Amino acid sequence: MSKEFMTEILSKGPIERIRSNPFKLVPSPSNNLFLRTIRKTVNVPKERECTELLCAIMRNSATVRNKIIGFLLEYIESPKLNLSEYKFTIDTENQVAGKLDDLRITGESSSEPRNNILLIIEIKVQSGWSYSYPLDKALPPDKKIHQLVNYDYWLNNQGEFVVKGGLVISKKDLSKTLPAGLSCRWECLTWTNLALFIAKIIREEKLEDWESFLLRHYLGFLQVHLVEEKYMIKPVTNFDLTLHEAFKNHHSESESLISTLIESAEDAFSDLLESDEIMHQRMLFHTHYRDVIGFNFQFDGEATSTYVFAGLVLKNEPVIAFWVETDPNAYYKDSFNDILEEKLSELSSVDKRWVPVENQRRGYWDIQIRVPSREILEQKNQSEWFSRLVDSGVRSLLHIDIREILRNLIKKTD
Repeated sequence: MSKEFMTEILSKGPIERIRSNPFKLVPSPSNNLFLRTIRKTVNVPKERECTELLCAIMRNSATVRNKIIGFLLEYIESPKLNLSEYKFTIDTENQVAGKLDDLRITGESSSEPRNNILLIIEIKVQSGWSYSYPLDKALPPDKKIHQLVNYDYWLNNQGEFVVKGGLVISKKDLSKTLPAGLSCRWECLTWTNLALFIAKIIREEKLEDWESFLLRHYLGFLQVHLVEEKYMIKPVTNFDLTLHEAFKNHHSESESLISTLIESAEDAFSDLLESDEIMHQRMLFHTHYRDVIGFNFQFDGEATSTYVFAGLVLKNEPVIAFWVETDPNAYYKDSFNDILEEKLSELSSVDKRWVPVENQRRGYWDIQIRVPSREILEQKNQSEWFSRLVDSGVRSLLHIDIREILRNLIKKTD
């Protein structure tokens, strides 16, 4: 039920997800009971606050408690249990041989003691894993170990339970960072998983009015602080409205002005061209924010996987750049990057702004001249400044004879 529900929701496309948006159910942040109660503590709530809220939610409604516990049990692949037959104890900061767990759930079966339940819930919001001295006397006493290793050792020595295990709730799935060799079942889920399940309870269960009220406000708290960013509430600001108005009224004019500026540097490419043709990519205000000119290296009429571009691009922030790029799937990509790394000092002798690109072997860009876009705003003659940048980049590539480098690489690997 629960995992299938997550898969169904998270696999929906953007439009379908909007139609089934579970967060339509929540009150506004300004009216949220939990957000207003703790809003002056920190920007992001701490583990303690999130643990106590989850505990309080489960302790105040048997219906909600059993649904959430059932959801958690599915994560550790528990056998099907009739949770209405259990007497549950849910509390925080319980002793684990001198240490404190975050949240513990114990379930006492009314029919069969061997069917009892014991769960430890580790809550993560901002902090990472902690390390402490081992409970297991067989381990070196002076060497700190992963916190879950200690919890697991304690769990494993608690006698017979039909379900005995632990879960970690965090903003990102921490499954890959769980320590190896744990004896009990440990699983990880995210706050987003929990939030979407809370929304499912609100939509599908017959709740009392006060239960629905409690869960809607709790869901709103999760949405603001703990779920994946795509589900978070981000308040509209005056800047957003101003930007929207400016975009509506001026984006066509802005595109035209920037495109004219970029085109002004076409002639600066001429010395690097043979039969290659200049292309102009205009994608401002679209998925790929860029307005650039450039060309594809061609030999004997055959296109290669390498290009030279210059223009305005968005790389975390708007920048003016001149760069060489190669398709990461090109068979000569690694060899080409090896040569460019060797030639960096020669490139820099013409223009000191040349720098390698981080992770260039996995991306498109190989090597670049890159300056903040604000520099062009400081120029009296912006077209002349941009043309000089392109001219400097072209002279650098001519200096290392990049066309011959590519030609020889392609010959060798043909």
